[in-house]
Amino acid sequence: MLFEVLFSDKNKVEFLKNTTFLYLESSKIEGNYPLISLDYSHKEILSKGFCYFEKDDFCFGFISKKVKDIKKDSKKCYDKILAKIKKNNPYRFWNFIPEINKKINKNEVYKLFNIGRREAFISKYKGRYSKKLAAATGVDILNDRLTIIFIAGKKKTRHLENPNQIPPYKYPKKYGIKSPSFSRISS
Repeated sequence: MLFEVLFSDKNKVEFLKNTTFLYLESSKIEGNYPLISLDYSHKEILSKGFCYFEKDDFCFGFISKKVKDIKKDSKKCYDKILAKIKKNNPYRFWNFIPEINKKINKNEVYKLFNIGRREAFISKYKGRYSKKLAAATGVDILNDRLTIIFIAGKKKTRHLENPNQIPPYKYPKKYGIKSPSFSRISS
C-alpha cells in the first residue's frame, strides 16, 4: 500500500483501496506534483485530519488542522504526533504553515509556530528534548491549515549540526521569542 503527498490546486485527502493521497494546495499548479511517496503495511485514521502509517521499523503520517491560534495549534499537533510515535525516534518533519511570514502582534507566524513546537518537545522529552530534534522544513502553504508530515522509527538516529553555525535550538532571542526546535541534519 502507498502513501503519497502531492502539490495540487486544492487541499484534500483521498483514501483509495491501496493508496492514501494527501494533496497540498499550492499556487499556479496545474496537475499534481509528487513530494513524498512511502510504502506502508498498516494504516490508522486517528481523527479527521490525522493519519498514521507503519512499515517494518518505521512509522509516518500527517496531521492537518485549521489554524485559529498558530502557537496553540502547533503545540496540539506536535503533542499528538509525539504521543503517537511513542518510543520511536523522530527522523524528519515537513511543516506547511499558513501565512508563515505574517505578523501577529509584532511576532512572525513562524516564530509563534516554533514556540508551540518547542513546548511540545519539552513536554514529551523534558531535559533530553534537544537530542530528539529531527531535521525539519517549514514552508508557507496557500490555505488556512497547518499540515505536518512526519517520519520516525525504532533505529536510533543522529541529529547533526553544521559546526560553522549555531544550532537552531540555541539561537539568541534576537531571532525570536523562543529558538526553533529542529536540527539541520538527521541520519
